[in-house]
Amino acid sequence: MKRYTIMTLMVIAVTATTMMFTACGDDDDPVSVPEESLLIGLYDGTIMGNSPHFSNMPSTSPDTIIVTASAENSAAFDIEIRSAFWGNGTFSNVAAAKDNNGVWHFNETEGTFNMPKRTPSVTEITYNSYPATLSAAEVQLLSTDGSKKLYSFNVDVNLGERAGIYSLSLTNIEADAAAN
Repeated sequence: MKRYTIMTLMVIAVTATTMMFTACGDDDDPVSVPEESLLIGLYDGTIMGNSPHFSNMPSTSPDTIIVTASAENSAAFDIEIRSAFWGNGTFSNVAAAKDNNGVWHFNETEGTFNMPKRTPSVTEITYNSYPATLSAAEVQLLSTDGSKKLYSFNVDVNLGERAGIYSLSLTNIEADAAAN
């Protein structure tokens, strides 16, 4: 009898102990992320170029635009353009605002653009730095986690009187609109 009493007490103790542990349910509150932070990331595509000398010239390599949080201003972004064909551009402290249609617009911002100088007889590419203007850039978030975006970035690079202004654009708006 004493044996059954000890076993019963052990079962009650184990049952009481396991009842103290509960699993986490699905009632956790979702983590709130500021919508502006969803603009941060990589934007891939092919940059198209226009100038007084040519029209709709695509780059010959994949291009990337990188949007990061500005180190100088918490309400702004830094935008970097990387293209093996067109060169690299940087724009700092770019403010963004959302319109009534849910589209984020980056403010026009001055920056620099390093364009490659290609010489046929020289294999090494050198770069010249030019003033540039991020003339228009917009991003529309199509998903709450920022995984689906429509975007368009337009940059005007002023190469001076001789070469004029090169307009570069990277966009996926037409491609996504056609797919939907």
